[in-house]
Amino acid sequence: MKTLFAIIFALLFYCSVFGQQTEGHVLYEVELEASLETSQIADLYKGSSFEIYFSEEQSRTDMNIGDLAKFSCRANYADDGYLLLMSGLLGKRALPSTVSKINPYLANTESYMVARSQETKTIMGHECNKYILKSSKGVELIYWTTEEIKATLHGQSAVYYEMDGLPLQFEIMSDGLKLIFTASQIDRFLPDIPDLFDMSVPEGYEIISEKVFFGKEIPVRVANN
Repeated sequence: MKTLFAIIFALLFYCSVFGQQTEGHVLYEVELEASLETSQIADLYKGSSFEIYFSEEQSRTDMNIGDLAKFSCRANYADDGYLLLMSGLLGKRALPSTVSKINPYLANTESYMVARSQETKTIMGHECNKYILKSSKGVELIYWTTEEIKATLHGQSAVYYEMDGLPLQFEIMSDGLKLIFTASQIDRFLPDIPDLFDMSVPEGYEIISEKVFFGKEIPVRVANN
């Protein structure tokens, strides 16, 4: 479970640093495959969702993991701003930081060997290339990305920078569980959501530092806005 949450965090950050040349929104459907040993755990993931919003200078990645937790990862490339909001069984926590500060923490976590396959397939009318990522600990991720939706990195390094294009499908296999994310809706415009890219910490969220999130410090204060 711990490994899976670490992968999901890296995934949130990766999609956030992929600022697009034009604004838009991508919604992914989430499917689960589980062994008999993990079938009860898999029930906790039912109803999960994943989506990203992007403009030329800002991005947001939201993920709901069943009834376990909700994450919202936001980045503003104009001022290097970064905000991760987490809520669920463990309460509400916020990690305000910068993209440049988060990068080193991710670089010191799990590293992957990236290989591009010759396989291709079409997802929502876009031709996608297959990438296979494997870690030294046996974790495997599979990405299907399209170069037909152009992306830039705004000078930032991404976790899986050796892949080209926007992922329209990806698979996470860990702890006997397999999560499959497939794009089901692609919008070339942003939905009308108030404060979509708001970088302020909501009232009632416990503010933590980068070291706290990665397990090396004690929380310091609570936001009262």
